[in-house]
Amino acid sequence: MVDRRLQQEINQAAAKGLSEFTAFLQAHVDVFFGGWSTYNITAAVHKMCQMSRYQKGAQVPRACDTLCRVAVTYAAQLDIRQLSNLLLDFRLLSQFEALERLTPQLLKRLRHDLRQFSGWDLSNALSGCSCPELLADRTAALAFEVAVHELAQCRSSYWATWKSKDIANVCYALGFWRQAEPSIVGTADVTNLLGCIWTRTEDLESEISLEGFVNVLWCISEFHIEGPWLSKLVSSSLRIFKRCRSDLTPHILSRFAGALAELCRRHDQLNPQDRSNAKRHVSSNPTSRDELEFFHMVAGEAMHMTWPHTRRARLVWAFACMRLRHVSLFEHVLGESRWETCVEDDIADICWALATVQADSECTSKRFTDLIQELQSRELPHWLWIMVLWCFAVVGITLPLPLQNHVHACLRIQCQNKADKVCNAVDMRMFSQAVTVLRLPEKFNAILHGATCEVNAATPSKFQQQVEQTLSDMGYNVEPETQGFDLLLRAEGIAIEVNGPSHYAVDLHDSTVHVELGRSLLRENVARCSGLRLVKVPFWDWGHAMKYGAGGRKQYLEGKVAQAREQVPARPNGCQEAAHTRQQEEQDFCAKNCPCDREGLPITLPSRHFVRNDVEGYMPKACAAGIKNPEMEEKLMVPPWLASTMRRHREKPAQKGHLPTYPCQK
Repeated sequence: MVDRRLQQEINQAAAKGLSEFTAFLQAHVDVFFGGWSTYNITAAVHKMCQMSRYQKGAQVPRACDTLCRVAVTYAAQLDIRQLSNLLLDFRLLSQFEALERLTPQLLKRLRHDLRQFSGWDLSNALSGCSCPELLADRTAALAFEVAVHELAQCRSSYWATWKSKDIANVCYALGFWRQAEPSIVGTADVTNLLGCIWTRTEDLESEISLEGFVNVLWCISEFHIEGPWLSKLVSSSLRIFKRCRSDLTPHILSRFAGALAELCRRHDQLNPQDRSNAKRHVSSNPTSRDELEFFHMVAGEAMHMTWPHTRRARLVWAFACMRLRHVSLFEHVLGESRWETCVEDDIADICWALATVQADSECTSKRFTDLIQELQSRELPHWLWIMVLWCFAVVGITLPLPLQNHVHACLRIQCQNKADKVCNAVDMRMFSQAVTVLRLPEKFNAILHGATCEVNAATPSKFQQQVEQTLSDMGYNVEPETQGFDLLLRAEGIAIEVNGPSHYAVDLHDSTVHVELGRSLLRENVARCSGLRLVKVPFWDWGHAMKYGAGGRKQYLEGKVAQAREQVPARPNGCQEAAHTRQQEEQDFCAKNCPCDREGLPITLPSRHFVRNDVEGYMPKACAAGIKNPEMEEKLMVPPWLASTMRRHREKPAQKGHLPTYPCQK
């Protein structure tokens, strides 16, 4: 029974503030809250939780710790509402030990009959268990598995009682556990469950909050599934965006754009790094009108916001994932190059976004140049090193020798003595392209050849098959999917890239402009370094040739091949040989000006012995004086490649915003 008098005392003490309420609880600690009912206990815990949330920074008193431990001893006597409230309050109070001791009771109740839980109760219970501290608790994971399975079997009459906040909180909990435990639930259960959730979300569209709707989108995007209702996501997102525009913040906007971009691209079966699964489109723009309108509105709102560094990466990633280019937006959102504030995922998202949709921008080159110094002190996972190398290859910025050595050392340590598959086929293709274009030393090839990986089966598009068949009919010996190119005419020394709509980005300043993606631009460098001539077959040219039948296609391709034959072929591996000569000069010069270990590597990071140059990357500090004093060149025995750079700096007037600093300080 509820002690009404005691409950009144609890409410009165709580109304006086945290200190008074703490003193009230302390008076009952010695008797371990004897005589308190489960209602009194859960009410007191909830009061403490409310006061702790409103008074940020306040420590939970020891009396509350005792109260929480006592509450756990009554677990079997708690009703559904009390149990779910305690789970959520324990998480908010950081009472993780008590929280873990309650999860067996939650699992027992869910297995008995989930329909005893209202939407409010279940959302509180699952939200309470959604914290990193419980990821190792197998009981909590089982509770989620049971909850998902049972929810997927519920009829529409049960879902009709759920409110918008219940839907939003359950979606957040499901998304959290999906990130932590990808195999937590079966595909059939998830498909049914998310279908029910989306149906109820549509019913509640007029009242659901913006953050709640974003939670739903994020949850659906985390489970990597398809469904007929996915086509409705964009139109619903547009309506929610317009209705709740005043509620937008950088946090919500970046999550909104990121979740929708991931859903749109997954619905199109497109991996942003892998051209093999590109969507088959006949139109010139693979982005729908609703998608364009949505991201136009996102760009408009984002330009009027001040972006914290924790939310920048996800927004620019979303635009790149949708193959949308907006240089001024990227510059506004990213602001100054503060790479030291970026975590690993942020570095990956920003680098990939810049290299994908605006690799040819001067702003992009400057950001990657600034990134060089930060990478010297980072030990990144192998997948991120490969991503970074690939992005530098796309942008066309070579790495200084010390950074090459640092990257190689990290990759060698991570990849050696590993029997499991450490890379996938996309990683290996990107790594191979980076090694070729960046003219990396032979030791990188040893890592490339020694790594094991799962190889993706080639899935050429119908467009590519048509081009291949036409060339074969013309008498050419065509090799598909060879050396990283769509088609290869080995005897002619010609590589052919078949560029469908997914190879181009849309410039939001001018949607009629086709902007080649970074991966397409990279093929030019790969072909040049491989001694091949490159032919690009854009989809609009092919569509025009198709109007004239087989004869038109053959005439078009014959003209392309003839133009390629007139090009002066690049010397095979010539760029690698030139790079090797320059790298040897760097090694010889650095050996005279920098302390080295027994293997000839600089003992300290480049930030101590090197300064950054806005054209050539890093140069030894000993040469900094030579830029202003020509007589220093001969004294230092500066190699030709560095002497020319120093002369350029003497002759070139300083430009505002591009002043090299000597010495360069971080």
